[in-house]
Amino acid sequence: MSLNELWVDQLTLKSRCNAFFVKLNEQWGQHIVHASILLNANVAFLAIPSNDPSNNTATLLAARTSAQTASYLSVLTSFASMMLALLLVRKHKAKESATEKVHSYHGYISLHYKQNRGFEGLAIIYSLPYALLTWAMGTFLIAFMLMCFVKSTPTVRSITGIAIALICGFVI
Repeated sequence: MSLNELWVDQLTLKSRCNAFFVKLNEQWGQHIVHASILLNANVAFLAIPSNDPSNNTATLLAARTSAQTASYLSVLTSFASMMLALLLVRKHKAKESATEKVHSYHGYISLHYKQNRGFEGLAIIYSLPYALLTWAMGTFLIAFMLMCFVKSTPTVRSITGIAIALICGFVI
């Protein structure tokens, strides 16, 4: 169900709205779990001693590796995904209760409907946790690939390159 199906002819059906917000809250909850797992993986990745050339305080401000930078970006985007999903779940948790009145659904939906753009703004906000989680996964993959391709032996590079090519071939 989409946002446009909630407000056909500017009429609001409580059952549709309730089902829509329950589904959104479940999806956002899953995004929170995935983002926290990815955040944990990034912290573990950054804790690998070979990834950090500045192990002492004298060179702490030295330049970071490209793998570390990509992992930092992954940490930021996964944390942003998690926080935004938590805020959205908190905001919309009450909307799935049985006591929610249909006029409160209608008021919320009509407040966010724009004549020239419809529900685009609301759809963008609702999809941001997923988009940020996707960016977090992508930047973590980039960090991992940089670690494998920059500071490794030719054997590791070839095995990793073949595996990544196969995975990309299966995905595409």
